[in-house]
Amino acid sequence: MDLVHEKNRVKVLDTTEYGRLAIFLEEQSKGLVSRDFWQERFHLWWESNPSMEKGISRGWVLYHGDEIVGYLGNIPIKYSICGKENLACSACSWYVLPTFRNKSIEVLIPFLKQDRLLLNTTPIAAVIKILDNFNFKRYTPQWIQKDAIYPLSITQFSNYSLGKVQKKLSKGYIFYKPLFYGVVCLFKFYQNSLRNFTKLFNTKKYSCLEIQEFGNEYDTLYEQFKDRYRLTANRSALHLNWFFFGSKQLKETRKVLEVRDKERILGYVAFKKVKEELAGNSFFYFEMIDSMFIEENMPMYFLLLQRIRGLAEQDRDEIAFLKMNPFTKKFRKAINLSGFLWKKGNSNFLLRNSLSFSPEIPTEDTLFYATALDGDRCFFP
Repeated sequence: MDLVHEKNRVKVLDTTEYGRLAIFLEEQSKGLVSRDFWQERFHLWWESNPSMEKGISRGWVLYHGDEIVGYLGNIPIKYSICGKENLACSACSWYVLPTFRNKSIEVLIPFLKQDRLLLNTTPIAAVIKILDNFNFKRYTPQWIQKDAIYPLSITQFSNYSLGKVQKKLSKGYIFYKPLFYGVVCLFKFYQNSLRNFTKLFNTKKYSCLEIQEFGNEYDTLYEQFKDRYRLTANRSALHLNWFFFGSKQLKETRKVLEVRDKERILGYVAFKKVKEELAGNSFFYFEMIDSMFIEENMPMYFLLLQRIRGLAEQDRDEIAFLKMNPFTKKFRKAINLSGFLWKKGNSNFLLRNSLSFSPEIPTEDTLFYATALDGDRCFFP
């Protein structure tokens, strides 16, 4: 049903409008994200999404006459909420043309009317301010507040850091170049000394290999895992294969490492390859986007970090650094003992419990296993 306001109207996204919407979103990104990318994402989010059900809207399009002037996407994701499986919906891709920004709220209202757990994991400051007025709560665990950074290439990481400074300083940044190189060289020496320390831990009982598909064993792993938390996204084999290998683009940029103790699966960590343009140069880094472990110990994590470094060093592009967000205390301890730097995080996670029957959704770390996977952060380059 259309929502009519003067010459503007809001309409639920129909599959017949995928082409026009892809062009609109390409234009809003100034060509940085192509229409082909959006078309593939549309198929991933809704056509191949195992959480998609009849009656779930794909999003809402704002029209002025027949012209698309705004859009808000809606991605369904299954959650275990207080022991029961329910459907959550994550907002994504909120774009409205500048001349129609005063109508932006019109595509948000139908999203808010859903009787679901509502999520937004990539809001900018202006969006956070709006959602605060609609009873969204900010989830701020330690993994959101801080990012762990592991420099890999002295040259690339120094140039990347210099590029960040160049964005803030109009002149004089060139004098920082020798300083960056010197500091990174000293830090690499420190990292190497820590590597010798972590080698003292016996990791031989574990194996850590890259996988291209999640097997049925992950259904059992998830059933054991979800009982630890009152709220967690569905991580069965079906949903994990969709999250990480559900499209050609995902398969090309996502990597998953599986950890085993002999023949028993202990869990996995997933990350993506990110390309960032700075000062006319291209830089690449690996960013962790999810993990799930049924058992934790330091030797296992040291082996895992060693394998991640190995994959980065073998990549066809020179990887400047690793960016990780450890979700548990033991993982953070392993990170600290492996020579990572810490910086202020720039992620946000907002949620609102719109379920009419559900008790208050917990936001404590010990009850809420929310990771970067929960929402649309996983689906973008």
